[in-house]
Amino acid sequence: MSAEDSLTHPTYVIGVGQAGINVMNTLHEVAAENDDEEKFQFAAIDTDVDALSSTPRAALNFQLEIEDDFIDEDRANYPYLTGRMNLEDKGARRQRPVGRYKLDNKNEFESTFEQIWSEIESHYETHSADLGPQQASFDIFLIHSLGGGTGSGTYPLLLMMMDMIAEDLDSEYVYTAGMGVVPEIPMNEDGQGPIPLPGSPIYYPNAHAALHDLEKFELLEIINKTNYDRHMPSDVVEENRVLELPVHSSRLQGGGPRSHVTQFRLDSGPPFDDYWLMGVDEGDIDGRIAGQAGPETYRQEVNQIMARSLYAITQFSNGAENWTQGKSVLGTPDQAEVYVANDEVEAYAELKAEKESKEHRKTEEIPAEIEEIEAAIESLKTRKSNLNLDDIDDEELIREIRNYLGEEGFRKGKAIVESKSQSDVEAVLDDVADEYDIEGQIVAVDVLDEKLSQQEGGAPEVEEEHKDIVQDIWSTYNLQTLPGNSGIKTITGKAQEARAYLDDEISEYKEIKEEWDPDLPGRLQDALPPLVGIFESERENAEVWLDALQSDYDDLERIMGTWGRVSSMQQAISDRRSDIRSQITAKVNELEQEIDALRDEQDELADEIRTKEREMSSKIETLATAQTSMRQVDLPLVQSELQDIDLDLVQNHLDSLADYVDEGLVDETKVRRALSQRVDFAASWKNSVIDGDTKDTEIPVYADDTDEFWYLYHPANRELLDLIDKATDADEQKEPGGELEYLDDPYRIEYVTFTRRGPVSRLKLYQMLDNLADNGRLERLGAQYENFLQAFAYVEWYGREVKNAFDADLRVTVPRPPEMDHTRVDKPELSEGELKNFVKTSGLDSYIWQGMMWDAYEPTDQRFTGWEEKLRREGIGWNQLQTSTPESDLKAQWLADQADWDDVVDAYQQNLIEKTGIKVEFEDD
Repeated sequence: MSAEDSLTHPTYVIGVGQAGINVMNTLHEVAAENDDEEKFQFAAIDTDVDALSSTPRAALNFQLEIEDDFIDEDRANYPYLTGRMNLEDKGARRQRPVGRYKLDNKNEFESTFEQIWSEIESHYETHSADLGPQQASFDIFLIHSLGGGTGSGTYPLLLMMMDMIAEDLDSEYVYTAGMGVVPEIPMNEDGQGPIPLPGSPIYYPNAHAALHDLEKFELLEIINKTNYDRHMPSDVVEENRVLELPVHSSRLQGGGPRSHVTQFRLDSGPPFDDYWLMGVDEGDIDGRIAGQAGPETYRQEVNQIMARSLYAITQFSNGAENWTQGKSVLGTPDQAEVYVANDEVEAYAELKAEKESKEHRKTEEIPAEIEEIEAAIESLKTRKSNLNLDDIDDEELIREIRNYLGEEGFRKGKAIVESKSQSDVEAVLDDVADEYDIEGQIVAVDVLDEKLSQQEGGAPEVEEEHKDIVQDIWSTYNLQTLPGNSGIKTITGKAQEARAYLDDEISEYKEIKEEWDPDLPGRLQDALPPLVGIFESERENAEVWLDALQSDYDDLERIMGTWGRVSSMQQAISDRRSDIRSQITAKVNELEQEIDALRDEQDELADEIRTKEREMSSKIETLATAQTSMRQVDLPLVQSELQDIDLDLVQNHLDSLADYVDEGLVDETKVRRALSQRVDFAASWKNSVIDGDTKDTEIPVYADDTDEFWYLYHPANRELLDLIDKATDADEQKEPGGELEYLDDPYRIEYVTFTRRGPVSRLKLYQMLDNLADNGRLERLGAQYENFLQAFAYVEWYGREVKNAFDADLRVTVPRPPEMDHTRVDKPELSEGELKNFVKTSGLDSYIWQGMMWDAYEPTDQRFTGWEEKLRREGIGWNQLQTSTPESDLKAQWLADQADWDDVVDAYQQNLIEKTGIKVEFEDD
């Protein structure tokens, strides 16, 4: 619908029973498709809680339940209930009287009525400002089945509720409509008679009775509005001038619209403006046909036709109340549509884009990534072999790391030797590793090694000084001559041995000095090297000697410490080189795994591409094939053009069905054919529900047949309507200046028809069901009913034949028993007390059962034959009569003349109702 012409039609939808709720749910989906949910409110009613689980989230749900404590009383007081109807089971078991009772009972009616009334009133008040003769109506829809139990059994009561609520809204712009599902009756090929009826047999008696209920509503208008009463028999006029419906569950009266309702009364017309019937093949809808051609199942097709037809009413430019032109009629809707599955086309384009993306990834991106990784691996392997600064081409990196090391105090060899240690080297290298990759670390160790090795006070000078001092000491003291020293070759080993030797010598000399004696010079002379002379004073001589030892020791200790620190820094650098090589090895392994993963990804992509190709092939086949049902045509795309479809085309250029035609993606000839065929179908469709024989109908035609044909389309598709041959039997319903309304969906054109027919008696289904009833076939289809006429759940509206169908199981007319004279019981062997006891235990029952024909009862002039024959017809035997016998105390009181005979008879009546459900009535009452 175009935004500038958008009108609101606030709508309250009541879905009853499984069929009604299914259509209601579909209507909610249709509204959601068109972003039109706000104007709808929903209520769902069912006796089965499972059916209510599928309703829209905001729907008001009513699960109809009964109070077990009242069932026995209600069976006696409600004329439409029989003793054998199962009221306790879940659901209504497809029995209309049970469906009616589960709404009209003390537990449900008033609360359901109050809540629906309140919700409708609230929805009306929210939108009433938008109503008007050239604007919109407030719509109330009741959707249900005429063949089942709950929807069929409650709908007359709900329609009368809706009528009272609509009247209370006090607006001429309220439109009420019913839509009911009815079972079609399939005919022989020659059209001479019905074939075996599909689905549950009980559907057909129910539909027969439900259509007669509609006729009761319709007669009010025929008689009271159209003055056809002068053409009709007077008994028909009088019987149908007023239609009253008691509410058996409501017993209180009060004032105001919210008072307890005890009776609905109609005296002017039906409680609806329009009532639409939807015929279905029960065999198809129950899934008898294994395969279903077209885009949707038969059940979905039925739900869509009903839902979209009702939705179209809410799109009417004028209020639907004006559309009815003041006449309440029966009819049937139909809906058809031609569309292109744009969502599926877009899904195909997305598949194609995904396939192309995967192919690009597989054939171009991944090979380039593998080539890049392989080059990186080769580079890393070269780095691992050399770890040489000369192989690093990144001058900026080298300069950056040199500056960083300088800032950290690693400037020249001497400065590093004098101020740094192993931990300093490790710390600065750790910092570099945190900030830079492997290449940065190579630069750092190489630059650091270079700085540490600078000649001016650097590691080489320290190493050389260390070597010189050790060698001097080694030769000065002839350490190579000491036992075990000849095998020491390394400077480090010699340094350690020299330090140990000097340390021992100093310690020994200090001990000797402290214990000086005259013979010392001789011993010293033997110990000192030849260059050491004997001083004038032996003590002075000893002190000089100790100083020489200590000086050599101190020089050695100093240089060993310095060299140890320098060499540990060199070792840290060397260790870091090893670590870098390990990192390179790990990185190479990681990159090789990446290559393996990329090759695996290529294999997976190959599988995915094949899958996408299969999906695309399936999509192409689907898109290139027309999906057709009676309701829908999913237009095929030109297969050769599908290869050129891409996402850009779909998302930016295909904005309507007309664009598909202009782009050559949909053949214009096929569009023309599909549109014309749907026009013919929607305009000429006459199902077996509507077109009946008008010659022998008792009620005259009171309105002309009216077929309305509506086009619904998006403005972008206006030109496509020129392709349609619009020659139809229907009147084209248009708003001023154009067709009905616009659809928001630019890829769809819809047709909606409303075929209106006169009285119910003109409907083909009504006539066929009446023929089945006259021929006795409905009697054989009663299923759960003892008599198929029990489908007439609204028994108050019908004559004796229907009333008798309900009374048959509930009431038995028998002769009133004259008071028994117990003295006439022929039991001479019994004493008086024994005789009275016999009468209490079985004799009285025998009298009631067989009357004066009882062989133990002496005959009299009166003729009472007992109740046996009448009760046996109803399946009540002797044992059941005995279980219904009065209390022993009451019998004893009667025998003692302390209770009346009528009390005894009343006890039999009451007990039979309670024990068997049979109400005994007397012939003379």
